[in-house]
Parts: sequence; structure tokens; C-alpha cells
Amino acid sequence: MAWMPSEDYGWVEVNVLAIEGNQLHIKFNGTEMRVMREKCIMINPENSVVLADLIEMSELHEAIILNNLKLRYQQDEIYTCIGPMLISINPFKKLDIYNDSVLKQYSDDPSDSVDSKPSPHIYAIAHKAHRSLVELSESQSLVISGESGAGKTESTKYILKYLSFVSGGSQGPNKDDLANRIMATNPILEAFGNAKTQRNNNSSRFGKFIKISMSKEGKYLGATINNYLLEKTRVVFQAPTERNYHVFYQLLRGASPEERKAFALLDDIESYEYMTNGWVEVNNVDDAADFETLKNSFIQLGVSKGEYEGYFRLLSAILLLGNVGFTGDDDVSIQDSLILKTIASLLQIAPDNLRKILTHRSIAIGSEKCTIPLRIDQAFENRDALSKALYSRLFDHLVKRCNDCIGGNRFFEDALFIGVLDIYGFENFEKNSLEQFCINYANEKLHHQFIENMFKAEQEQYNKEGVQWKNIDFVDNQACIQLIEKQLSGILSMMDEEAKMPKGNDKTLLEKLYRKHRACPAFNYDDKNPEVFGVKHYAATVPYKIEGFMDKNKDTLQDDVGAAMCQSSFVLIRDMFASEHAQAKEESPPPSPSSSYPKRFSSTLGSPRTIMSPRMKNDTIRPSTDPRGPRNRHSSIHINSETGILSPRPNDKITVCKKFKLDLLALIEILASSSRHYIRCIKPNDKGLADNFHNIKVINQLRSNGILETIKLRKAGFSRRMPYQAFVNRYDILGIKTPESSSLQEFLSSIDSPLVARPQLRRALSQKHQLSVLPRTATSLALSANTEAENAWAVGHTQVFMRDSFVNRLEKLRAAAYEDIVTTIQKFIRMRRREDELIELRRIYLARITKIQNRVRTWNSKLIYQNLYEEARRRKELATVNLQRNIRSWNARLQFFEYRRIASAIAIQRVIRMRKEVLALESVKQQIENEKRRKVEMEAKKQEMELQKQEASKLELSKKQETEIQKQEASKLSSSSKAKPKLFLNLEELPNRPKAVQAHDHNSQETHPHHSKNGHKHWKSQEQFSYKSPEPPSPIHAHQESHSHKQREIPQNHAHAQHESHSHRHPESPLNHMQESNSNTI
Repeated sequence: MAWMPSEDYGWVEVNVLAIEGNQLHIKFNGTEMRVMREKCIMINPENSVVLADLIEMSELHEAIILNNLKLRYQQDEIYTCIGPMLISINPFKKLDIYNDSVLKQYSDDPSDSVDSKPSPHIYAIAHKAHRSLVELSESQSLVISGESGAGKTESTKYILKYLSFVSGGSQGPNKDDLANRIMATNPILEAFGNAKTQRNNNSSRFGKFIKISMSKEGKYLGATINNYLLEKTRVVFQAPTERNYHVFYQLLRGASPEERKAFALLDDIESYEYMTNGWVEVNNVDDAADFETLKNSFIQLGVSKGEYEGYFRLLSAILLLGNVGFTGDDDVSIQDSLILKTIASLLQIAPDNLRKILTHRSIAIGSEKCTIPLRIDQAFENRDALSKALYSRLFDHLVKRCNDCIGGNRFFEDALFIGVLDIYGFENFEKNSLEQFCINYANEKLHHQFIENMFKAEQEQYNKEGVQWKNIDFVDNQACIQLIEKQLSGILSMMDEEAKMPKGNDKTLLEKLYRKHRACPAFNYDDKNPEVFGVKHYAATVPYKIEGFMDKNKDTLQDDVGAAMCQSSFVLIRDMFASEHAQAKEESPPPSPSSSYPKRFSSTLGSPRTIMSPRMKNDTIRPSTDPRGPRNRHSSIHINSETGILSPRPNDKITVCKKFKLDLLALIEILASSSRHYIRCIKPNDKGLADNFHNIKVINQLRSNGILETIKLRKAGFSRRMPYQAFVNRYDILGIKTPESSSLQEFLSSIDSPLVARPQLRRALSQKHQLSVLPRTATSLALSANTEAENAWAVGHTQVFMRDSFVNRLEKLRAAAYEDIVTTIQKFIRMRRREDELIELRRIYLARITKIQNRVRTWNSKLIYQNLYEEARRRKELATVNLQRNIRSWNARLQFFEYRRIASAIAIQRVIRMRKEVLALESVKQQIENEKRRKVEMEAKKQEMELQKQEASKLELSKKQETEIQKQEASKLSSSSKAKPKLFLNLEELPNRPKAVQAHDHNSQETHPHHSKNGHKHWKSQEQFSYKSPEPPSPIHAHQESHSHKQREIPQNHAHAQHESHSHRHPESPLNHMQESNSNTI
């Protein structure tokens, strides 16, 4: 089997059928071919083992390293060590390797164990940095590098999580508040500083260096966040497959209806011009949930609701600025006044002032100021410049606010620190501008520092110390660094000089660059594309489009805009545009190297303070000792002799690139003042797919990061070095007493023997307390040392150099010696404790026996007392029962007599009450009968009176009729006397005689008792004819009649019965009397 190079896969595994001289007969994918033997690498079966540390490889080659990384990646082992350096491959999926149990496993320091070695992990390197700070009292820095999408931001999060766990105080829900606040800054900075790019859905568009000040015990004191080069142009423009900053989408999708109304948000994201250039949706991203997380982070930091709502109101104003349109060519005007008023209301400035700064600009002519209108293209540029200025200043304000909340306002000058650098990865897009140029320049500087400290300084120190060493070839990027930052002739210096020219522009700058650097191997220029120049970086050659370089480098903002913003009623905006001097006074700790620059440049970079006094460290990677440091190479940088702070020279006009260069140099100095731990993040593929390992992609990153050279250096070099005295102070427990070269060599030779690692030898040495015996055994032990171990250490002129494996061996022996001593001490302590415990136990037992005897005697006395008490109680109870029985018997007899007396009284009362009830009943009956009789009499009287009235009215009527008849008869008699009337007139023949009278006469003739036998009537006198009213019937008679009628069940009322009785007793009526009177008259 062999490895063969491939253009598509980097390296492929092939079957070797035969070796034919300098050729190999191989078979790959079913095809047989012959290739040159020198191009292939024969596979050693020993190298087929997957290793967690690449330094342990017996054979170093790019194909073997690639295969090892690939096999570990396929097993979800994404971390691999190269000595102290860590390689992290982005898995593009969630792995259960960051939970609390894993975190606790690494925080328990498994490296202290003699027989165990922790597996590579981001927690392991964070633990190493924290432990080095505590044990060596040296500041540490963790440098995370890699291209965009390689996982740098996530690695930063896990490092902060680990440091918060081990340094923030108590763990669990009551974790120290400072640690929680430091962790709460991540969602805020991600929301405002990260965005989706072509290669990464959560790309950091700014760099940050988190400096965590710690006590000597490794506990948090405070932290400071430094931000670098925010990509402001993303606010107003995004590439077709990219997005604006996350916070805009979180605000538009997560705001409640009340918040949407308060912030004047539009209904649709696509309604904003600043949001329509790129994508809107991203898979597996919940912007609404992230918005709630953002607000909770503000609350956790102590930011009030009104304060963070002010941030959202400013974001809404920035989005609405993108919708402001202009009309006209030379004298522009704003299309929609309503949008203008809304923006002015959000910014709390007068609409006329906002209109003026968007459509006009002021120029100074002598001592006078004139206002001239803008062209339409200038108006759009001015609008976008205002949007970018507002957002960049808001981001700077947020960073400052976070620093205030996490202790950044306190400056711990002498405190140790752990720094975490998360800076932009190397970028190479289809269109690269000034932002990509600065980002790649920062990566070049960091890579150059890595090379200097890892290769140059390492080899120079070996030669200086007289250690035998074979130099290792490596790719140096010094030419690229010189091309970019060389004084006067570098690209940055030429850009600054061009910015000072009145007519300086992109075209003239590119022409000067071509004339100056066309012979430089790191500079590329293509005549076919005159607007593009290329720079050969350590990772790749990147083409940069010159368009916009000068404008972005100047980053100018009209003075009218700043003046108008300072007049705003919005405190946040007024403070953001306040004078630089007022802000510099408010800064605590002392201002950064860039704090004296105009405020308009603070959005790109920032560094609170940099002390130009790096301390030499004794860690795996040493600080730079190059005397040609940044101080001597850059004459444009002024160093304050009193404070040692970097700053530009007085009256030197600052630009974006110059400021970025100064801040980058300050960052390099901070890193140089600490021991550095490198984390190389690798992106396995460009599509962001899980379980997809692209060989060519990974190989290019391994080459650009110098991984193979690093492995060779770490494998061949001595990663640990210590001064003589420091070595003696640390390992004196193993027998070394004097810091002399011969003594050190003798001691190291004895330690180099594997016999020392035997447990029985360590126990004998510790039991006799004669650890100095180790040097005496040097001769015999050195003879048994193997050849490989002889190169594990070297003694220089002033320092002891050791490999990691040898240091681990020393540390294990040191730990074992301490363990034996501690065991002996613990034995005597435990013995003394056991004696004390025995004395105390005897005392306790005696006390317990005495207490038991007391309790037994007390119990017996209680039993006797209880028996006596029980007997007395029974006698007393019996007497009481007898007494109660007699009392109850007497009470029963008394109750019986009383009951009998009461029963007699009740019987008498019952008889009396019955008599009274009978009398009362009879009285009631009598009253009822009297009442009925009275009612009957009254009714009879009423009926009688009514009958009398009726008869009187009838009598009166009959009298009137009689009178009338008499008058008529009289008239007829008078007329008949003349005509000889008849003497006997029949009453029926009278004219107009009523029929009732005729019928009565007829009845009278039949029933009248006074008819004669011959049918003639006997006439009576007038007195006999007079009417007599009948007597009314008595009440008793009427009652009896009525009673008789009821017995006969005659359905007639009592008045009708009286009337019938009355008519029966008096058959005569006034009409009969009247007929009789009339017949007598006739």
C-alpha cells in the first residue's frame, strides 16, 4: 500500500502490485498504472494507528497527517494535538462533548494522573492556560485562527464557558455574577457584529480580544473587550447570498405589536431597502427566539428596558434611512416627507435639520461657511454614510457598555490576565475590497508572529544557548508583511499619503502601487484588469479591487451631520456624537492608543490600553525578543516615554488603515507579553455540510497554517525551557540542590532512566527521605537509558531545554514524590487522629455507661412509683365510683318526684285549657251564628227597602196612568153626554187602553171574589179601593223560607225566595185595586 498524490483528492491510497526499479506498479479504482516511486509514499503499518497527538508519529508526511485527521473526523474526534497547539475541525453539527460532565472532567485536571492523559479538547487547552497562570504566575493568551466558517467564534464561547466554570466562583445556578455577565456579552456582540456570508451563516464581521483579569488564585477580577474593524458597509449593502447583521432580522421578527408600533417598524422585511440585497431566510435560525435571548442578555448585564429599547429605536431609524429617496439632479429634495418625519421622531431631532444634512453640505470659504446642495449621487452617499456612522457608533457604545458591566471600567494594571483572541479568518471573495485587505493583513501579522516565535526565535535561542540543533525550513511571510506595512513604500503608507493629496483617488493610488512594487514577488498586477491588484498572502493570492479604497480609508463624515446629531434630544445619539475630548475624560481605565483619534474612526477599531513593556515568559511559546520590534520599525508611531502607550504623532492625520495598523501592533504587543496557546480551526468543506471531509480544502489550510513545519519543529525541538534556578526550585524535591550545569546534567541523566519510574524505587526514596540519592545513582541509571531518551533534554548556558514527554515524566515523578511525602504526613496525622479518636471514644463510652446506669436506676424508681401511684389511683377511683353512684341514685329520685309533680300540673293545665278551648269554641260559634243572622237581617232589610222602592215607583206610575185615564174618560164622558153615551161601558172597549191593564182586568174578572152569581160585579166605595202596602215578612220567616228552599235544592237566591214568599202571602196588587177602582167609577 502507498499514498499517491491526486489533483482531486490530494492523496489517495493505492495498492502496490510490484516495485519495478524507480517505478511502482499500482492499482487504483480497478485501473492498473505505473508511477514514479519518488512521488508516492509507502504506507508503514505502524502509522495506520490513529493518534491524538501528531508529534507521536514516527514518520511525518502530509498524506499521513491528512489521513489521521480524516479518520478522527469520521469518528467525531474533531480535536487533535500538535504538542501544545490544538487543531479543531468544524463538524457542522452538534456533538455531545461540551456538556457539564465533560467540563467537570477536564476541570478536575486529569493530566495530574500518572497513568492517564487527557484527550485533545478545547477545554484541555483552556485548562492548561488557567493552570499555567496559577502555577507560574504568568499571563496567558489563546490565539484562535482560521478562515471564515472554521468555528473560531464557537471555540471562543467554549473557552469562556470553561473559564467561567473554573474561575467564576461557585458552580451551578449560583455561579458568580461576573462570570454570568461575561457569558451574557456573547449573544449581544453576535447579534450586532455577526452576519451570514457566502461561507459562513454566523460569520464574525469584527475582531475581538477579550482580556480577563485574574487574581493569582485564578479567580475573575474583571474583563475588557476590544473590538477591531467592524464591517460598516454591510449595513447598507450585502452580497446576493449574504445577509445584514443578525440584529435587524431579530428585531423585525421578534418584536411584539406594541414594540413594532413604538419603534415604527414596517410589516415586511423586504419593505426595507437595506434588507433586500441579500438573503432573508437562513436554515436552522430562529430570529424571534434569538431576539428574546438578546433582551435577556441585556437584562442579565443590568441594562434597563428603556436603554435597550433605545438601541432598537435607533436600529429602526437606520433601516428607515435606507428608504429615503431623492429627486432632482443638482438640487435634490426628499421624495417622502412622512418617512423623514418618522426618522426624525426616532432620532429626536428636528425634521428640517435632518432634511438639511441629507440634501446639503457646508463648506468653509475663508472665515465664512456656505451651504451648497448635493447632487443626487452625493445625497445617496451621504445618506448611507449617516447610516453607517450611526450603526458603528452604536456598536462601539455597546462594547463600552459591556465593558462597564463586566468590570472593564476598572483597570488592573498589575493583574494577570487570560486573553482570548477571536479575529476574522482569512477571506478571499469574488470581490475583495479594503475590508478584506485589512482582515488578511491582520492574519498575516498574527501568522508572522507565530512564525517568529515558533521558528525564528526558537532556533535563534538554541544557537545562543549552545544547544545542538538542525534548522528546519519553513515558509516565511516577511515579504508580504514588508509589502503591506513597510515605512514610506508599503501599501498602507502609500494609501495614507494618497489620502493627503487634494486630488488623490483610487486610480492614482493603483498606478503608484504598480510603479513601486511591480518587482515585488508578493505583489501581482494584471494589465488586462487595471482596476485590480493582487497580494500573495501566506494562505493564497488574493485579488483586490481598488474601487472604494480611498473613500473607505478616509471614512469622512460631514461636520454638519455630527453637529445635528449633537443637538438631538436622544441622549444615546448625543453621547455617541459628543466631542472626543469629553469621551476621553470619561474613559476609565486610561484611554487606548486610539482614544485620542477623532470619534468617527472609533467604529472600526479599539484598544483600551496597551503597555509597551512585554515580559519574558517561560512557556511553550515564548514572547518575541526581536529588537527590531514595532517600536523601531514604524517611525509614524509615537511612544509616550512616561506611560509607554502607542499613539500617532501630533498633528498626524489619522486614517482607517493607520488606526488599524496601530491597534494591530498594540494587540501584537499584548500577545507578546504573555504565553501563547494556538488553536488552528480547520473548515472541512465550503458547503457547511456535516460528515463531509474535503481533502483538497483541508490540505490547503494545513499548508497555509504551516502545520507540517510545526509538527517537525515540535517533534525535533524542545518545547519547554526553564532557567537553572527556576528548574532547581521546582524539582528540588527530586534531589537537585545546586543550579550548576554539571549537577543538572547528572540529575537529568538519572531521571532519564526508566528505572526511576518504578514505584518501589519512589517508595524507598520517599521513606528514607533521601531524595538526594538520585544523583548518586546517575552512573548506573544512565547506562540503561535508551537512545531516544538521550535527546529528551539539553542543558544550555543559562536554561534547561526539555521535550514535552520528558517534562511530563518529571512532573509525574514530582507528583509521586509529593504523594509519598504527603502519604507519610497523612499517616502520622491519621495515627494521631485515631489516638485522639480512641481517647474521645473511651470518654464517650464511659459517659454512655454512666448515663445508662442512671437511666436504669431512674427507670426502677419510676416503676415503684408508678405501682404505688396506680394502687392509690385505683382506691380513689373506687371511692369516687361509689360516691357517684349514690349521688346519681338520689338525683334520680329527686327527678322522679319532680317529674310526677310536673305531670300532675300538666294534667290540670290540660283540663283547664280544654275547658277554655270549648268555651272559646262555643263563643266563636255563637259569634258566627250572630254574624250570619245579622248579615241575613241586613240583607232582608236591603231587599225590603228595595222592594218598597220598586212598589212605590210602580204605584206612582199607576197613579199617573190612572190620572191620565180619568182625564181621557172625563173628556169622553163630556162628549158622550152630548151624544147620548151608553150607561154601561166595557173597559175593554176603551180606546188606547194598555194591554197590561186589559190583561189584568181579564184576570180580575176570573179571580176576583166579589163577583155575583150572575156575573155582575159589586161596586165598592172609594175608600175600599185605596191601596194598602203589604207588610214585610219577618226575618225568621224569610230565613225559614230560605232554609226550606235550600232543603228542596231549589237553585234560587235568598232575595228571590223572599220575593216569591211575599207574592204568595199578598196576592193583591196595586193594579187589581186600580181596576177595581175603575170599575166602581164606571
